[in-house]
Formats: sequence, C-alpha cells, structure tokens
Amino acid sequence: MNKNILIFSISALSLLSCNSDDDTPETEIKKYPESFILTQNGESTTTKITYNDKMQIIGYSEPNSNITFRYQDDRVVEVRENNTSVPYVLQYTNGILSGLKHYSNAHPVTYNSQQNSYSVGNLLSFGLEGKDIVYVNNVSENEKFVYDNNRKGPLYNLPGKDGQIDHLISE
Repeated sequence: MNKNILIFSISALSLLSCNSDDDTPETEIKKYPESFILTQNGESTTTKITYNDKMQIIGYSEPNSNITFRYQDDRVVEVRENNTSVPYVLQYTNGILSGLKHYSNAHPVTYNSQQNSYSVGNLLSFGLEGKDIVYVNNVSENEKFVYDNNRKGPLYNLPGKDGQIDHLISE
C-alpha cells in the first residue's frame, strides 16, 4: 500500500509540474523524459513514460505494473494501476491538490508553501526545489533525488530561431 501511494504521489506531483509550464517562452525547447530508473535496495527498475498530444503524462509502465492517468480540465482526477484496479481519486481545493481517495480511505494532502513540500496524511511527505522532487520521506524509507543539470546534449547552446537550429555551417 505504501509503495502504491508513493508511486501515485510522485506521479501526481510530476503531473502538477508538467501542467503549470505555461510561462515558458515559446522559443525554448522543452525536453520530456521517455523513462526513469528507480533504484531501491540495490535493484533497479526502468519505468517508461507515455504522453498525450498535449504532452501531459498519461501513463507509466514497468515490467510488473502499468499506471494510467485520467484528466479533466487539464488536471489529473484519477490514477489507476493495471487498468482494472480501484482508482485513486484526486481532490483539489482552489486549484491545489488537497486529498486523495482510494477505496473508502481518504488521505488529506497538505501543501506547505514555506518549505515547498507536500504531505499525504501521516504516510509520506515530499520536498520540492522549483518543480523537481528532491526528497520523499515515508514510514519505512527516505529517498533523495539528485539531478544532473549539466547533461543537456551537444546541440543545447547552438543559436537558433523559434527553437530551430538556423545553421550548422562552420567557416
């Protein structure tokens, strides 16, 4: 149960981050990850990410699990594991994630703006730096996320127009 809530919560926060990128200049090229690797207790699992035509995350899949998201008005309202399970239903108050329900269990979600963190009842909490998750603490484990901001690819700093490469001619 805790692992499912952990996966769900990370997914929800990732989705919240993706939906609020409207302030990015149109000339900036956005990069969307195709997968991520989670290492736990020395074992790694690769999770693939799928998007819809609005570049919203609609699912995660790994060897033993498939998690899908349903949107309403550009907000995730339901998360389902393996397409047949009872969904996690997200609740919002004034546009901020404030709770989730699974079966008949309701879990309040609290956002702390001063610490830039969310907590899901007394089960787990998340810390954010900007839009990136930097830690997850739950009853049995603590996870820390480290991002490598230097790995941007060989074409990242080339001059361009409207996000396109103008020329690759050297004189």
